[in-house]
Amino acid sequence: MHKKLPVVATLFVVFVFLQAHTLAQTKNMMTEKINNTDSAKGIIIHQSAWFKVPPARVYSTLLSSSAFSACTKKSFDMFTASSAKIDSVVGGTFSVFDGHIIGRILELVAPSEG
Repeated sequence: MHKKLPVVATLFVVFVFLQAHTLAQTKNMMTEKINNTDSAKGIIIHQSAWFKVPPARVYSTLLSSSAFSACTKKSFDMFTASSAKIDSVVGGTFSVFDGHIIGRILELVAPSEG
């Protein structure tokens, strides 16, 4: 029994080492995958919604720091009255919900009159 103990211990150490190595590779692959989908590398989010107000009002609210902040404050007490900072030009940056969402405006398409 005592002669088998070093063999069993060696097999156990090899097994643990292989598992640790495999987990490390998996973690590296997952980290690499997350880093490759970083917003700095170009995630684009497209969302559609329906509102009971004219499209021009939605458009102007989304481009106004004060209007967006006021709208946010009405809906969520946790955000400040200046929770949005929006540079409303193509290439401008924005920060909304007190910095929880940040980005850059890539394109502006005003609603058509109709």
